[in-house]
Amino acid sequence: MGVVQALRRFIPQPLVAMVVLPAIALLIERAFFDPSPNLSLGAFKWTGAALIVAGVAVEAWCGVTFVRFGQTWDYFDTPARLVTDGPYRISRHPVYLGGVLINAGVALLFQSVGLFLYLGLYILILDRLVIPRIEEPVLLRNFGEAYVRYRRSVRRWL
Repeated sequence: MGVVQALRRFIPQPLVAMVVLPAIALLIERAFFDPSPNLSLGAFKWTGAALIVAGVAVEAWCGVTFVRFGQTWDYFDTPARLVTDGPYRISRHPVYLGGVLINAGVALLFQSVGLFLYLGLYILILDRLVIPRIEEPVLLRNFGEAYVRYRRSVRRWL
């Protein structure tokens, strides 16, 4: 079994990026810096909750669009067709955008410096490594000129 297959089989990448790593950042912060989180519902909490709802809505919209076009949620599968409808008319990577919204919402909800630092790292890794060096070359190789036209007409994030 190759490395990619092992990752695919044993490590659900979105779960790690969206749950495990932020939870570790929050635990480290609470253990060493602020053991008593402020759970009152102030403006930051409501804004955080709204961002989480927006992120989940974007992710759900992506899921519905994927299903409608016969795509899979498996991040390691080669896409069968270029999806440019639904949220993909607004952003080339709306799944990542939804993840950023959810992570930002959680950071605001917990008022966590550690989670904001994680969010910055998450965005940096997506924007400078995952999207340009992994995802977009696969899309360009698979869809050629159609992806070039799509990339010219739709922004990466918003």
